[in-house]
Amino acid sequence: MSRQAKSQQHSRDLQSAVRADLGDDGGLIDDDTLLFEIARRALGGPDDEGRASYQVAVTRCEACREVSIDAGGQSHPVEPADAERMACDSQQLGRVGGDRAGRTHVGAEPAQTTEPAESAEPAQPTESTAPTESTAPSPPNFRARATQSVPPATRRKVLRRDHMRCRVDGCCSHRFLDVHHLDLRSEGGGHDPARLATLCGAHHRAVHAGTLCIEGDADGPLSFRHADGTPYGKRLHAAAVDLAHQALRALTEMGFKQAHARHLIDAAQQAGAPDDLHELLRAALRLA
Repeated sequence: MSRQAKSQQHSRDLQSAVRADLGDDGGLIDDDTLLFEIARRALGGPDDEGRASYQVAVTRCEACREVSIDAGGQSHPVEPADAERMACDSQQLGRVGGDRAGRTHVGAEPAQTTEPAESAEPAQPTESTAPTESTAPSPPNFRARATQSVPPATRRKVLRRDHMRCRVDGCCSHRFLDVHHLDLRSEGGGHDPARLATLCGAHHRAVHAGTLCIEGDADGPLSFRHADGTPYGKRLHAAAVDLAHQALRALTEMGFKQAHARHLIDAAQQAGAPDDLHELLRAALRLA
């Protein structure tokens, strides 16, 4: 077997192994999410239940709240769904060499500048707090102490309650896990353990992308379903899932909160939603 053939076989074996770990026998995980999960496992992360395992540094602009990755001398925007996912469970740094324009330049270590972490520790200055006369201008190399978006004690409690496993039915993933806020942080979600659930990176990404829906409280049973309403793991209608995903994005861009938008789409689907995006949006908006 040639070197190229061996490499291709190794790639197929790796993808099969990751899919099996995620309980994805039917190819429900898309290629982008699969690649994300493989890359995350390759990057690794701290082996500590109290700390998030993200290894990608991002920057958040305090003026427009947009998140980006700086690489190769350029700034690359991060999708809102991915920024929301990172806000769930990540390590936050304050300004590292920030400029007067309000951008936070974060060092190359696990970091994400999102909402201030809620912690029993004394509050530390972070870039997520708008500069005031008492905090600006900051020294060029000012850096606040790193904090977690989920308090470490709460994170450990949730992971142990969930037996260090992703909660999605059939998923066996037990490494590089995230603590997901069932009530989105951007919509006022807090750190009540009953509203926090352990997810692997791939399924966490699917939730924020709108292709996986979760219902229930984490202290009890959770139910998982696809965007088209079918139970997770069952054969789904790809066109219906894509349509629901487009409708969700359209409603959130109109200003609807994600949870409300998802509720409207679900209600429209249950009432017999059409297979046209504009008609689905009209049906959802009539229920608003």
